[in-house]
Amino acid sequence: MDSHKEEAGILIHSFAAAHAVIAFLLANTVIGDTVILTGLTYAMIEILGGIYEVKVSPAKITLTPLFFEYLHSYIIAPDKLSIFLGKGELFIVSVAIGANAFGSLVVSSKVYCGFKIMVSAILMICIIISSLLFAVISIEQAQDIIKIQLISGIMFLLTFFSSACCILLADK
Repeated sequence: MDSHKEEAGILIHSFAAAHAVIAFLLANTVIGDTVILTGLTYAMIEILGGIYEVKVSPAKITLTPLFFEYLHSYIIAPDKLSIFLGKGELFIVSVAIGANAFGSLVVSSKVYCGFKIMVSAILMICIIISSLLFAVISIEQAQDIIKIQLISGIMFLLTFFSSACCILLADK
């Protein structure tokens, strides 16, 4: 057995054991296990990418579950897109896009100090607000789907445009 397969096997089984323990301990608590398990999964994917020398995009990893959530809504519900957007999933898309663009800007060597600081500050505010709004929506039982769609759409547009500015300012 080559060293990559053995190392990957040990890593995957270790993370699976960690997932099982965390799920057992936190599944029925108020905070739940979702955030920690998602973080563990991202860490495992990143480490596996390092083992096989493959660059892993956190934005693509983040968007994959949303694609399957949309497919689930598409199969089950008659008004698929409004139900999907009414759950606040667009907030997660905003965070993924924003974080990717922010990372591109931070590591760039171009110097547009004032504009760079302003755009990155706006983007960070969008990321923080989107994250917090998704957390609140996830916890709340009674929700106004129309308001969630409107606010998530506005946050997506703000994040999208500030992300575009960050990418334009970054080295590419």
